[in-house]
Amino acid sequence: MILTGFFLILHVIKYLIAIGLSLMNALVGRFTLIFLFSVLFTACFNKKKDDQDSILTPKIEDKGSPLIDVGLPLVINVNDPVIKDVWPQFATVYVTGDSFTLNASFSDDRKLEKFWFDINPVFQLSVDNSGWEYTDTRSLTGTIRGFTNKYKIPSSIDGGFYKLIVNCMDSAGNLATPVQTYFIIRNTFDDSIPLCKITSLDTNNYNNNFVSIGGTVTVDGFTSDNISVKYYDVRVKNKNSQQVISTLVSQDQVYSSPVPVATSWTVPAGTPLGWYQVVLRSVDRYNNMDSLTVDVRVQP
Repeated sequence: MILTGFFLILHVIKYLIAIGLSLMNALVGRFTLIFLFSVLFTACFNKKKDDQDSILTPKIEDKGSPLIDVGLPLVINVNDPVIKDVWPQFATVYVTGDSFTLNASFSDDRKLEKFWFDINPVFQLSVDNSGWEYTDTRSLTGTIRGFTNKYKIPSSIDGGFYKLIVNCMDSAGNLATPVQTYFIIRNTFDDSIPLCKITSLDTNNYNNNFVSIGGTVTVDGFTSDNISVKYYDVRVKNKNSQQVISTLVSQDQVYSSPVPVATSWTVPAGTPLGWYQVVLRSVDRYNNMDSLTVDVRVQP
């Protein structure tokens, strides 16, 4: 009787153990299912987020270009017909050994990345020394940034006219419209520009300067400098298009002052009637340059 009861209890215990194991397996399976579902959901969510991020990348969404504003040196549009012949009178003037100042601001609707500028000599008709060539690149952050800095101008460079181009890029790679201007550097060893003079044409009343097809325009005068003239030339340009029609004389390595100018222009057959310009340019050994322009009318 006692033995029969013992086996009965043992059977009940085995039954309970079996039920417990079954429940445990069910719970483990449920948690496994939940875990797998969670992993799958997370993967799908992350893929969706990655797809969304790829669609909204700055390069695709950010189409706006940054803007540049330059305060110094004074921005001059040399292509403006109103000032194209007199812009050097308004240009910022620096001196070798002094400091060049760049004052600018940059803005973008999203995020700025960087800006850079280049300085290069222009109108170097003759070079004894070397022109100043300089490049600087700076990182930018945010949407609006100002920049002011001074750069030492080497004492040994040629004076003359220089071109400044400022560029800017945002974080999406959009480029701003470059800002371009010109300024003047005077060399401390010689900061005086040459003098140009034409005596054979009327420099006060251009209506007195007329010539017919096949006729000859005489160009007499001189150029001088406080030290020496290194280069000079005389050219004829179409006044409207500014295209050079003829180079009458061009001499380098002169190194004297004053230098006489004596040349002429015979108007070729087929030359369109209208206004032309005789231009005398002179350069000293430090690339200080000046010019004199006289209008001439070709008539029937």
